[in-house]
Amino acid sequence: MQILNCDLSGKQRILALLGLPISVGVGIYTGVLLGAVQSRPFWNTNLVAQLFLFSALSTGCASIMLVLALSHEPSDSRGFRMLYGLDIGLLILEFFIVVPYVVHGPLSTQAVKNSLALILGRPFTGLFWVFFLGLGLLLQLGIEVFESVPAFLSRAPVHYNQRLTALTAVLVLGGGFLLSYIFVFAGQMSSFD
Repeated sequence: MQILNCDLSGKQRILALLGLPISVGVGIYTGVLLGAVQSRPFWNTNLVAQLFLFSALSTGCASIMLVLALSHEPSDSRGFRMLYGLDIGLLILEFFIVVPYVVHGPLSTQAVKNSLALILGRPFTGLFWVFFLGLGLLLQLGIEVFESVPAFLSRAPVHYNQRLTALTAVLVLGGGFLLSYIFVFAGQMSSFD
C-alpha cells in the first residue's frame, strides 16, 4: 500500500492531462447514448451530446467555485478569473445549443414537434423555461458576467462576493441537474405515433 501514500504534487500537470479525455468522455457519454436512441424523438438529435458535455463541464467549474467560496481561506484571484471565464464560455455554448434545439424542432417531423411540446406547453414547461433556462442558465450567467467583467476589462484581480459566488455555483449545479432530469424523463415520454 506504499503506492497509495506517495506525493503526487510534482505530477499534477501529467495527471490533469490524463484526466482531461476521461472527463470529456464521462461528460459526453450520456448525451451520446440518448442521442443514439432512434425510438425517442426528443433525444434523436446530435445536439444532445454536446449539450450534456457543456453542462457537465460547467457543473464541474461550479463545483470548484462552490468549494472555494465556502472555504475560509483566501482564494487565488487568477484561479477565479480562469474559472469565471471558462464557466461563462461554457454557459454561452450551452445556451446556443438549447436555442437551436428548441427552434429547429418545429421544422422537423410531427413526432419531434409533439415531443418538443413536452417543454413548450406540457409537463416540463415550467421546469425547462423558469428553472433550467431562467434560473439555472441565464440568471447565473448574468451574475457571473456582472462579477467578472469589471475585473476582465481593468485586468484587476477578481474581487468576488463569497455569497454571490456560492449562489451562482448552486444555480449552475441545479441547472445541470434539471437539464439531465428534463431530458431523460421528457425523452422517455416522447415516442413516434
